[in-house]
Amino acid sequence: MFTDSNTDVIPLLFVFYYIAKTILTPNWLIKQPLLSVLLPIVLITFKLSSVIFCLVSLGVLIYLVKQKKWRIVIFVIAFAFCIVSLWCIRNVIITGYLIYPFDAIDIFSFDWKMPKGTALLERAHVYHWAKYIYDVKYIYYMINLEFLPADFHFYNVTTNIVLFLIVLFSPLIVIYAMLKSKIDKKIYLVYWVSLQCIILGIISAPDFRFFNQYIFGCVLIIYYVILFICNRHNLTFPKLGKITACILLVVNFSFVIIPISYNYDKLPENILQKICYLPERDQPEIKYSEFQVGNIVFYLLEDDLVASYDLLPATSPIGLPFEPFMGYKIQSIKTIEPRGDVFQDGFRTKKEYIDIINENVGIYETKYLTRYQEYYPQDFLKK
Repeated sequence: MFTDSNTDVIPLLFVFYYIAKTILTPNWLIKQPLLSVLLPIVLITFKLSSVIFCLVSLGVLIYLVKQKKWRIVIFVIAFAFCIVSLWCIRNVIITGYLIYPFDAIDIFSFDWKMPKGTALLERAHVYHWAKYIYDVKYIYYMINLEFLPADFHFYNVTTNIVLFLIVLFSPLIVIYAMLKSKIDKKIYLVYWVSLQCIILGIISAPDFRFFNQYIFGCVLIIYYVILFICNRHNLTFPKLGKITACILLVVNFSFVIIPISYNYDKLPENILQKICYLPERDQPEIKYSEFQVGNIVFYLLEDDLVASYDLLPATSPIGLPFEPFMGYKIQSIKTIEPRGDVFQDGFRTKKEYIDIINENVGIYETKYLTRYQEYYPQDFLKK
């Protein structure tokens, strides 16, 4: 869940909070409509795939309409509209699109608008990168490389398999509970929406890091449902439920801490020590050259996989549409020009490159996919 310290962390944490809070106190959804309706909508501005989770908000709104609480309904809808509007305005200011990288609603023609080809390749990257790193053959290849300790693979794979199996068979348990038990319907609502989010994630971007919160949430719901069926929920929830939720987070977090170091030879032998072991990354030497864009100096890193830290603004010297095309989704720094004299004025793509990028996006995507095949040694996958 915490593999990347970026904006993904916020929706991951708050969706899990939303699910856990619903299990512990289901009535909060209708007693705190401002939070229960608007929180999923706010999360869209951090991660677009959170839009499916907004079905919970829709369910709460339908309930409020049935109760004829018109003031609350109007206020919440107006507030939600403001949130989404401001987010769309931000998208337009940054990329020229209402919802980047989706070009279906292409109604603006600002000079800073990103080429359509760049947007299409960005969208392809979201899907194919996630599909690639969770490809069974790729995982098998990484294990055979002995890149990580053997026990790391065992605990990591085992944990993921157990969680996946629980989610896979969870609909049977929930359907049985719906027929036999009187569990609050609000919990069922959150469960079915979370399950839809998992299915959408597998279809659109099958990287489990993107929807771990729904997996953990469904597992916690199933844990509660089983206890309810066995008439043990009053004894064990909410205290034991909170403990279980913490354990799930700690187990997942431990497998993120372990591989942080570049030097795996220094890892302790005991798995519990490894969980608490947070080695410092070795900062490699940063080699760069300066590149002038108008009055602004950019630092071009020789190794595009090395972080630039305080050396800003920095970027890779390669990119669309120049050869050799390395499969990256970004444009070359050589294709842009400043819109003013200072960095805050922004940049735009040079006119001579817009048509080139748009017309050749199919070629770029093919080369992008070819890049992944180069990770495997020759004839490895034929064995």
